[in-house]
Amino acid sequence: MASAHTRGATTVSGTINLLNTIIGAGILAMPYAYKANGMVLGTGVIALAGLTAGFGLYLQALCASYVPKGHASFFAVAKHTYPSLAVLFDVAIAVKCFGVGVSYIIIIGDLMPQIAESVGVTHEYLLQREFWVTVSMAVVGPLSYLRKLDSLKYTSLVALVSVGYLVLIVVGHFLLGDTLPDRGEVRVLEPQGVSSMLSALPVIIFAFTCHQNMFSVLNELESTSEKSVLEMVLGSIGTSGAFYIVVGLAGYLSYGDNVGGNIIQMYPFSVFTTIGRLAIVIMVIFSYPLQCHPSRVSANHVIHSIKRGIQKHRFTVVASEDDSVYSDEENQTPAIVAIPLETPTFFVLTTVILVLSYLLAMAVTSLEKMLAFVGATGSTSISFILPGVFAYALLSKTKQEGGLSAKETFIRYAAICLAVWGITVAVVCFLINIWLL
Repeated sequence: MASAHTRGATTVSGTINLLNTIIGAGILAMPYAYKANGMVLGTGVIALAGLTAGFGLYLQALCASYVPKGHASFFAVAKHTYPSLAVLFDVAIAVKCFGVGVSYIIIIGDLMPQIAESVGVTHEYLLQREFWVTVSMAVVGPLSYLRKLDSLKYTSLVALVSVGYLVLIVVGHFLLGDTLPDRGEVRVLEPQGVSSMLSALPVIIFAFTCHQNMFSVLNELESTSEKSVLEMVLGSIGTSGAFYIVVGLAGYLSYGDNVGGNIIQMYPFSVFTTIGRLAIVIMVIFSYPLQCHPSRVSANHVIHSIKRGIQKHRFTVVASEDDSVYSDEENQTPAIVAIPLETPTFFVLTTVILVLSYLLAMAVTSLEKMLAFVGATGSTSISFILPGVFAYALLSKTKQEGGLSAKETFIRYAAICLAVWGITVAVVCFLINIWLL
């Protein structure tokens, strides 16, 4: 890893940026994960998912040291290892961001009928999830056609406040014990079953995924020393993991095996829970365009790769909708060229994403199922497979050129183990969730 370079951002700000990316819709399904695993194993699985996700982030920092300072990206790393895998990253980003966007619409469809009922709405049509899914698309649609999302830059603050309020609601109801009459069986050691455990695993993996933003955070860090990177990774993964365990345990102990896939949907009507539900709805409304944006860019890259083929040593794409060129003259490496997103393609892709989001949100009513499929496909690729493969390849080159230290040798083997773990989880959990449909 690089020793240090001045770019302004501190380790604390980098930790907050990663934390903003990590904590989102996944926290709503944490009690469901405990339902599938039981209390002890559920906590262990969250810890394992956090550990492997954190190691993936560490490997990304290692990979960043092999490319020009301030220009780290999956694409730049792929240029030095397996250029053809750049398109795999695009596919993973497109799938993950699209799936997250759909999960946001599902959340709105779950919560808005409850909010409407709590404020006295009695008209049957206004209490149907299909109505609110349609209304939500009418709201997020125009926002998704924005090329620049500067006006939504404060969404992360709304998200943190909403999540903080959610934690207070879940812990508060647990301490009050007012959900005990509705509580089912609580299992401490015994999981619900192997299939339930495997179907819930990608939900937890999804909840820790922030790897698509790691290189951007590294590019802005004042110091990319190993100490700074470890502090940032441990801070973001540790904090989010603590939130997940608290919400997961408190929610599961409140409802036991009767808990659903969206914990905020479980609580009885009150002013406090209505405010909490409304805060979550507002958060996901303004977060949907932030998912549509990278999904659209990555879809454009995939289409371009299909049309033109992957030119291994000529260029590699960057995740931007603006035309830009970068040439590393010092190292005489191939140029990084942005693939422009023409206006007609921009509108077609945006429309397709919106229409597919609407159709899926209308058809899929289970938040945990949507998160499971996204976790088993996009999240495993971004968090485990690509960081593991790239780090292994780069360290193998270093081994050929001058040898590796004992620590680097261990990391090299651990990296390929992470990639194998990612592939195994992706295949097994995807098939299990298909089987459970």
